Amino acid sequence: MTIPKPDGRPLRLGGLSEAAKVLDLTKQAAARALRRPGAPAPLETLDMGPVYDLDDIEEWDMTRKKTPGPKSLHDVLEDLNETTDRATTAVKKLTETLDQDGRNAQAKSRAKTD
Repeated sequence: MTIPKPDGRPLRLGGLSEAAKVLDLTKQAAARALRRPGAPAPLETLDMGPVYDLDDIEEWDMTRKKTPGPKSLHDVLEDLNETTDRATTAVKKLTETLDQDGRNAQAKSRAKTD
């Protein structure tokens, strides 16, 4: 049975688990987020917990300010590899420059003694 909203869309109800999926958070993080000012209030609270209009959760999620979470281990390792590659390239260029400077200095020294 589908219950329509006044605008004709079907009413999508869900508990904390469903709200967490909509928010792409854990249940614990979703519970914290939904306690913040401006978060949609539950339509009702049953023994199993709060019942939300999932469309309200979705709309609120699009407007709320989100802070990035910690990077995944994969992302950290990828960043480390990129940094290592840049450092290796810089060391190679520095070594080439020093080698060239050394050769130039030797050539000048030889030219003076000739």
